[in-house]
Amino acid sequence: MLWQTGPEGLRTRVRPRGRELVVLLRRQLRSQGPLSERGQLRQRDHLRVRLDNLVFELGLVLLILLGWQFVAAEFAGGLLMAVLIWIFFKVTCASGC
Repeated sequence: MLWQTGPEGLRTRVRPRGRELVVLLRRQLRSQGPLSERGQLRQRDHLRVRLDNLVFELGLVLLILLGWQFVAAEFAGGLLMAVLIWIFFKVTCASGC
């Protein structure tokens, strides 16, 4: 169910179908944009920023405590693990799981 603002500024519920639904969803997504009405980041964007900061800070702690060699090995190991998992799925799901 969607909300639509009428000419008097009142919000009413609408149940659009087909093409009308697509147009209303696009209009609603476009009006929201990356920022809310007050110009602040939305809640999910705050979570994304916090998680990115956490990953960066943990990498920095590893760098300080264990050295750049350990950080480089962690990064290379992560890439190697991703490639091995990709190969494993390609081999085991060859028939299109």
